[in-house]
Amino acid sequence: MASNFPATNKNKRQKKNQGNDKKLRVVIVEDHHHALEHIHAALRSFKQLKLWKMIHFDAHPDLAVSPQIPAVACYQPHLHGLYEQLDDSNCGIAEWILPLVFAANLRHIHWIRSDFSDQFENGVYNFQVGGVLPSSLRTKRCIATDSAIETFHDIPDDAVLNVSLEHRYYLEDLHHSVTQPKDMILPQHIELTVSSLDIDQVTHGQTEKVISDNVDRWMLDLCLDYFACLNPFYSELEALD
Repeated sequence: MASNFPATNKNKRQKKNQGNDKKLRVVIVEDHHHALEHIHAALRSFKQLKLWKMIHFDAHPDLAVSPQIPAVACYQPHLHGLYEQLDDSNCGIAEWILPLVFAANLRHIHWIRSDFSDQFENGVYNFQVGGVLPSSLRTKRCIATDSAIETFHDIPDDAVLNVSLEHRYYLEDLHHSVTQPKDMILPQHIELTVSSLDIDQVTHGQTEKVISDNVDRWMLDLCLDYFACLNPFYSELEALD
């Protein structure tokens, strides 16, 4: 993970000792969702949280919805154990990005997929990420009560995240993670761009366009499975033929 976010206090002291050379902050983690805590730390360096973009090189989109993690944990990760719950989740490595959309002003994700990745087709997807009450509770609560929710302090503890995108990536999810924006709590807009990149033919101009795109702040997320991940079961079947 690399970004052009402002330096934290510790990094500012290091930068002062090392001179004025412009350097990108780089963080390396073992499990992908462990990057989330470092991103939150970097975002706290803003005096005012601005909109920002993620450039996401990965064989997987990592945009799954967690059915267990409370929506309020996205705003108060330490208080509600967001990082620990991602550790405990069977799909935590695929559920770490949407909390940044809901609670950290991430407004554009550019997923640059591997050639063999087919979870999303190339294109641009605009949708909402918001909190929802479990269906068993929602039928018992008045919508007027939900409409009174104006800040994260008002989010019910039993609300979880959902998306408004009617795409097979979510529609085939057994957790029923698609909800209309009008039924969401504090819905946040996200633009998802999906594309593939021919590394052998890429130009400097192409990489500049991916990064700039009219945003002041960006984060580059590079998962090594972009280069190396294949379906082992499919490969074994091919070998049998």
